[in-house]
Amino acid sequence: MKYIYILILTFSFSIQFLYAQTTYYVSTSGNDSNSGAQSQPWKTLKESIPKLSAGNTLLVRGGTYNETDISISINGTASNPITIKNFPGENPVINGSFSEFRNTSNTDWETYDTAKNIYRSTKIYSTVGSDVYGYMGSTNGNWKLLSYERFDPFISDNQNYSNDGNTYCGPGIFYNTSDQKIYVRLEHSNYQHDLSRFSQEYNFPSNIDPRQVELFIFSDDDRLFNFTSSAEYITIEGIDLKYASSVAYFSTGSNHITIKNCEVMGGRYDVQIRNLSHDIFIDNVVFNGYYPPWMARSDVKRPSGDSRPMHLMQGAAISIVDNPYNIEISNSSFKNHFDAIDAAKGPNNIHIHHNFFDVIKDDVLQLGSASYDIEINHNILKSVTAGISWNGSGKPPTGKIGTKYIHHNIIDASTLTLYGRVDPNNELDDKNDGPFGTGMATGRAFGMHTKSSITGADPWKIYHNTLVIGQDVDRGGTGVSYDISLFDTNQPHEVYNNIIVQKWDTNIPSDFYAFMIRDARIQDGSQIFDGNLYYRTIASTSSFHSMFEDIATVNGGSTKDFSHLIDLKNDTDYINFSKQYYSPGWENSGVEGNPELDINYLPSSSGLAASGAINLSSKSWPGLVNEIFRGALDPNGTLSVSESEFSDSIEIFPNPATTILRIDATFEFDKEVIVEIYNSLGQTILEQKYLTNKFEVPIGNLKSGIYFLNIKSKNKSAIKKFIKQ
Repeated sequence: MKYIYILILTFSFSIQFLYAQTTYYVSTSGNDSNSGAQSQPWKTLKESIPKLSAGNTLLVRGGTYNETDISISINGTASNPITIKNFPGENPVINGSFSEFRNTSNTDWETYDTAKNIYRSTKIYSTVGSDVYGYMGSTNGNWKLLSYERFDPFISDNQNYSNDGNTYCGPGIFYNTSDQKIYVRLEHSNYQHDLSRFSQEYNFPSNIDPRQVELFIFSDDDRLFNFTSSAEYITIEGIDLKYASSVAYFSTGSNHITIKNCEVMGGRYDVQIRNLSHDIFIDNVVFNGYYPPWMARSDVKRPSGDSRPMHLMQGAAISIVDNPYNIEISNSSFKNHFDAIDAAKGPNNIHIHHNFFDVIKDDVLQLGSASYDIEINHNILKSVTAGISWNGSGKPPTGKIGTKYIHHNIIDASTLTLYGRVDPNNELDDKNDGPFGTGMATGRAFGMHTKSSITGADPWKIYHNTLVIGQDVDRGGTGVSYDISLFDTNQPHEVYNNIIVQKWDTNIPSDFYAFMIRDARIQDGSQIFDGNLYYRTIASTSSFHSMFEDIATVNGGSTKDFSHLIDLKNDTDYINFSKQYYSPGWENSGVEGNPELDINYLPSSSGLAASGAINLSSKSWPGLVNEIFRGALDPNGTLSVSESEFSDSIEIFPNPATTILRIDATFEFDKEVIVEIYNSLGQTILEQKYLTNKFEVPIGNLKSGIYFLNIKSKNKSAIKKFIKQ
């Protein structure tokens, strides 16, 4: 009988193990003392996550979780990862901001200076590091509050450029380390209402009394998720991460972690990936920076040193620090940031693809010269000041020179942005005035930082891209040339089969320097150009507007300027020089003419871009499929736009909305677009057809709540979430 009892007991334990709970739940209405079952959910992520083990799933119910500094040290395995994701159909948000400032009609601000409309917090905030960041609420466009590092510019009456840095730049906040209080000033900048520079006014916030405005303010040292060195094999999915200096911080050694299907709004660096972290995947994440257009680039960059009034606004959506490896960033959107991705040291095995970047005030990507095994492909970079930039950080290791591949991207750096403020004392570099003297200017497709710190050859392979520029204020044209003295003739910098367009304005002064290609070298074997298509929308006869400027034979050698491609190709001496290292000769297959790009950057199927590309099949480079066309998109095929790029091209506003939802797409829909609205249960509420890429959807009859908008055009679809108030 004893043996039968033991057998039954063993069988009972086996059954319990077989059916052990693997899915847990957390809810804002739960209790951390509960079991974590669906009927007894936990309450906080900070307490729930440490209870998970390999193979577990934590389903996060909808609602706002007011938490910060959630330390994650758990580890799954390759076969049994840990998943933390939204409950199906629900929208959880982790909010790291101080809750007292989120509500209108609050009493948490007191008047500090009535004349200047400056207020300060009634409470002391002793846990703040040294600075604060913040955003306005959705009714005021979600625009980022400017973070002031010093009190003098915060209280200044001056809005012009000044070398002392005491310039008030617009609505913002300041943390006073002396009294440990937060100060806020919401008075508008003059630039917010300047229709000579912008196409619209920015009347935000609509009320400059912070007691009547929804504000999301947080400390500079707060994080939402802090992945420690032992964290591995974890997926975060479908959770909005908002209002913390970094919403995800990957400590040294953390690995095999995925962030996907999330919306992110952070502080200076939304996501930080530290040294030797590896196998980090960012997929289908929306990075909304909401950097205000009325902040000038010079506010951040000038004057040098500690006097820059907006120094704290110099940040990035993703910061890849030192030497992480195996990082993939895909299918994500980055909008209204200063920098998008900083990888300025020595990371390796980085793949950035099928992303959409829009309105980036400085660099989309800073890429360290010591980095290697990099692929950047099929991204759309639109309204950017600098696309992809070298950053001096040493040199690649032996055997890894020439392993940076940049292909099939669209880079449009032709949109004017506010470079410099009014400069009455002429203290600011004249380039910040822009070509028209208004402070509005454009940058270039490829940039350069700290060239003096590049200690060895760092050639890139740039092929099948579509590049559109204006008149670069740094006078470097597209920036695609190899302007580095150190090189390796066995691994030249190679630029093939790109479309290069310079948009021209007839009002450009004849003495304003504007080029397409500058500082290339043709004889020393450092670089090769061929198969590229060049086009300037309006021809210029000014000597200041050469298509090819300062083209040298060797480093430090004599240079020549060429007004057109044919002038370069007809210069027998120069072409013969180039044949010493490239037998066909520079731009043997290059052409000059109109590629006839449409609104989606797709060239004409009967134009110069449709054929004539040089064959690169022998190169064994990634992403090549024997293309005969030039540029990023095949003019003889269908528009090569990913689901993510299609989705990212569509804006819906206002959100939340009450009666009308406006749709604005930068891509043209194919013939017609079908719009469907679903509720949180997946039920279809409305279906309509439209024939344009800008239209309005009536939602006045919907009940208040969360809805999903499914926008379909031919074989592409995009789902957008909105709130009906």
